[in-house]
Amino acid sequence: MDSNWDSSPSPPQREAMSDGSDEYTCDNLRCVPKDRVCNGGTTARQLGREAELHTWVARGRAPCNVTYYGEVGRSYEIDLRESDNLKIPFTCELTFVAAGDIYGDLVQIVFRDLTLGTFKSHHVCGCPKGHLSIEEPHRGKIGGNWCGGTNTHNVYYSETNTVTVTVSVNDPPAKKETHGEKKIRLRLFYKFLLSAESIVRYGPWNSAKYLGVHRPDTICDRVFDSCDRRKCRVQSPNYPGLYPRNLTCQYVIRQATVPHGRHALVSVGQAERGRVHIKHTDASCDDNLQLWLDEECDVVGDTLSIYEIQGETRRLLMRFCGGGKVPHITASGAELLLVFQTSPFDNMYFDPSVNTHPGFELDVGVVFVPKNSFLYADQKCEFEISSFEAARGHFENVAHSLPSNSNCSYKFRGRPDEVVWLYFTRLKGVDTQPPSIDGPPCRTRVTLIEGVEEDGDVLENTCGPMGVRVCHREQLGPGRNRTRPCGSTESYLTKGSHVTLTIHYVSPSTVSNLQFRLHYEFVYAGPRAAALNRPEPCDRQINSERSKKGLLTSPANNLLYGKFGATSLKCKYHLQGKPNEAVRITFIYFYAHNSSCPGRDSPLQACGRPKALEGRGARLEVSEWPWPGVELPQACICNGLYLPATLLSYSASVTITFTVIGMDVFDDFSHFNFELEYEFVEVEACEEDRIVTGEAGTLSLALRPSPGPCRGHPWLLQPASDHFLLVSVPGRAIRGGLQGIAHGRLVATEDPMPPAECQSSELHVYQPGNPRPLSAVCVSPGSAETVHVFSEGFNEPLSLDYLGEAARSLVVVLLSRPAYLSGQSSQQQHKAVDVQWVEAAPRWLATRCATECPAVHACISASLFCDGTWHCPSGADEAVVTCLMALSPWLWLAFGLAVGCVSVLSSWWGWTLWKSRRGRSSTGCSEEVLTPGHHESPPEPPEYPDCIDVDFETTV
Repeated sequence: MDSNWDSSPSPPQREAMSDGSDEYTCDNLRCVPKDRVCNGGTTARQLGREAELHTWVARGRAPCNVTYYGEVGRSYEIDLRESDNLKIPFTCELTFVAAGDIYGDLVQIVFRDLTLGTFKSHHVCGCPKGHLSIEEPHRGKIGGNWCGGTNTHNVYYSETNTVTVTVSVNDPPAKKETHGEKKIRLRLFYKFLLSAESIVRYGPWNSAKYLGVHRPDTICDRVFDSCDRRKCRVQSPNYPGLYPRNLTCQYVIRQATVPHGRHALVSVGQAERGRVHIKHTDASCDDNLQLWLDEECDVVGDTLSIYEIQGETRRLLMRFCGGGKVPHITASGAELLLVFQTSPFDNMYFDPSVNTHPGFELDVGVVFVPKNSFLYADQKCEFEISSFEAARGHFENVAHSLPSNSNCSYKFRGRPDEVVWLYFTRLKGVDTQPPSIDGPPCRTRVTLIEGVEEDGDVLENTCGPMGVRVCHREQLGPGRNRTRPCGSTESYLTKGSHVTLTIHYVSPSTVSNLQFRLHYEFVYAGPRAAALNRPEPCDRQINSERSKKGLLTSPANNLLYGKFGATSLKCKYHLQGKPNEAVRITFIYFYAHNSSCPGRDSPLQACGRPKALEGRGARLEVSEWPWPGVELPQACICNGLYLPATLLSYSASVTITFTVIGMDVFDDFSHFNFELEYEFVEVEACEEDRIVTGEAGTLSLALRPSPGPCRGHPWLLQPASDHFLLVSVPGRAIRGGLQGIAHGRLVATEDPMPPAECQSSELHVYQPGNPRPLSAVCVSPGSAETVHVFSEGFNEPLSLDYLGEAARSLVVVLLSRPAYLSGQSSQQQHKAVDVQWVEAAPRWLATRCATECPAVHACISASLFCDGTWHCPSGADEAVVTCLMALSPWLWLAFGLAVGCVSVLSSWWGWTLWKSRRGRSSTGCSEEVLTPGHHESPPEPPEYPDCIDVDFETTV
């Protein structure tokens, strides 16, 4: 057996009377290292030279079955080569012992060159002609083998102080053509290390790694506990060097102590690239250092499988080989099981890159998450979210890992009258390893199904995050970004109350995870979710036959508010009773966030003038329908300062309108809401018709109406065909009327007054169907100031083409102010106010009108002229000239005949008088005769001559 080798590092131990365990004594009593030989002189030559090796062989000294020692800090070399007379079978054992103290605690062996047999397979009969095995006697026999050839740097670090390297040759190697090349060779370097200096395995002294507790009667099984307080590291056997072959190791990681109300999640991973390298290929150069999964590791058979333990069952989370960075693999509970398996046979090759170690070292982590949260699932990854538990919320993907071909489902279950709104604020696909050629084309799939999963409608079915609707602007969080809400292209809104989100992991979630944050909200959609398809989903019809009394509230459907993009809202509630019924409404609560409201003394007139809303605000308006098609406003509320308040209608038909404008993206039903009670009560019917028609008339309205069934009831003024109405009211106009703002046809002596200045009763004039008054007048009986109001369309040419008789009518309502609010006004002397009305036709109906009121350019009936009552604002219909011009033609004829007769009689009388005067003048004056020849000036005419020449002319 001794002649099988050409070289040996040392003589047999029986001749090694050593000065130290790493030396032996030559024949001349000199001590030389065991990796040197005695040359008979005063020096020792290093082994490895053919001449010296043959000298040892000739002397009969063999390198095998020898125990080697050494000192810490020194390196030793052994180079064994096959001799020409090798006898088969052959076995050689080299034992290395770290004797402690200066002789070290651990053994490091560097296999530099190995040529031994032929490598065939990793699993069966892998080394048929010869193999090399490495054993540590103190931990039991493993039985793995290496063979083939390599000249790379392969390092083995012992876990105990003794290592035995065994070389076995079962079949002679084939002859090679290269002259002088040896068929079998083993060249190695060995040294001895101190445990305290092995910081890669054990860590520095001030931050030692916890490698678990070794389980008795096993080779490499270990148990870890309380890793939340320890620096736990899971390492392969003999890390950071070559790991043994034909090995199975189990590592159990438990977290026994868990804080109250928390759930422990145990994880392993490695963020540094060079600390994990589990062989997966026979290639001479493995440049693509990455993780390989499942069947991709079957070539070599070295795998690390990670299971989560749940009671008596285990679930495989990931099985991998290869190397590089290992993402955190997290159990859904407090216990993990790692199983490391290696194949029986291998060729001795590993990546010699700097800072790359064979085997693995994984960091252990423990996190505590709240119990009953969406961050973990005990058994199946299924969650059910019900609106009975929370109307809205958000959650993220589970914090633990999921195996390949697994699902994680989120089932949203709402009430029948609810829909579900979903939107992602974060959705990111995290691939820790690049996809392989043979891998699945889609590692994760997202599906969103509405209704029952088997027969539901597919809202989304995409590969990974591609195509999924994401609302990125919401990542900043509420209150930090005032932008438009998530629209239909950024969120999902169901039609029903059930929807299921499923994340399907084709590959393990550790390799290709889907990180997301999903927001959900169950939105009230009325009695049926289908109500959302109506133009006005919040409108309601209430009949006294079905509901005598009840509660009305603002819609809680967030789809109608600014949160879902709406800027305004209008809801109508129509209450219809029997003819002998009225509606009693009690306003309980009203709230409008950041709404502008002027406020009024009366709680039912808090809006001030019922004009259009502007900017941002909310309003609750109540109107009734005393006549078919005629709407009469009764109350307007924009704040809840004066509530509760009660209103009793005049009729059995009431409409309540809830209006909101100026909403922003953060407004929902909690920002604008109201609550009221309604009740249909039996009342005594008002027998008065209160419908007025005719060319003109006067309404005398009591300022303090007496109690009775008709108290406060409105009046309806209806015009004739192709006519409009003109109403005149003594008093001053109140700012806010439609005609005073939009039309400019309000005739008043002064500008409109602010609403707060009116201390007397108010008279409102409405167009039927329009809750906003055409004019509001602060009445002042006996005042010289008068307000004139036209019916709608008076100043609009061709308005008769689209305005019917009802639209041209006017509703007059007198709002009596309580006595304690009236103050000292003219109401103390007057008990009623006279409201005059007249039918009028605008000038655009005719080019010329003989009975026109010039102040308003309106034509009234000719029968109203000169009747003793002013119907025109300026009184032009009662002027003297106008009345004379307006007389009948027969009267004009009689007047002309009378004037003619008077003219004829006057002419005859004048002629007769002239003739008589002329006769008297001829007899009296002729008696005066001048003497001839006597010439004198004629006498001066008398001051009052007796004869006058009169020329009388009468012109009519």
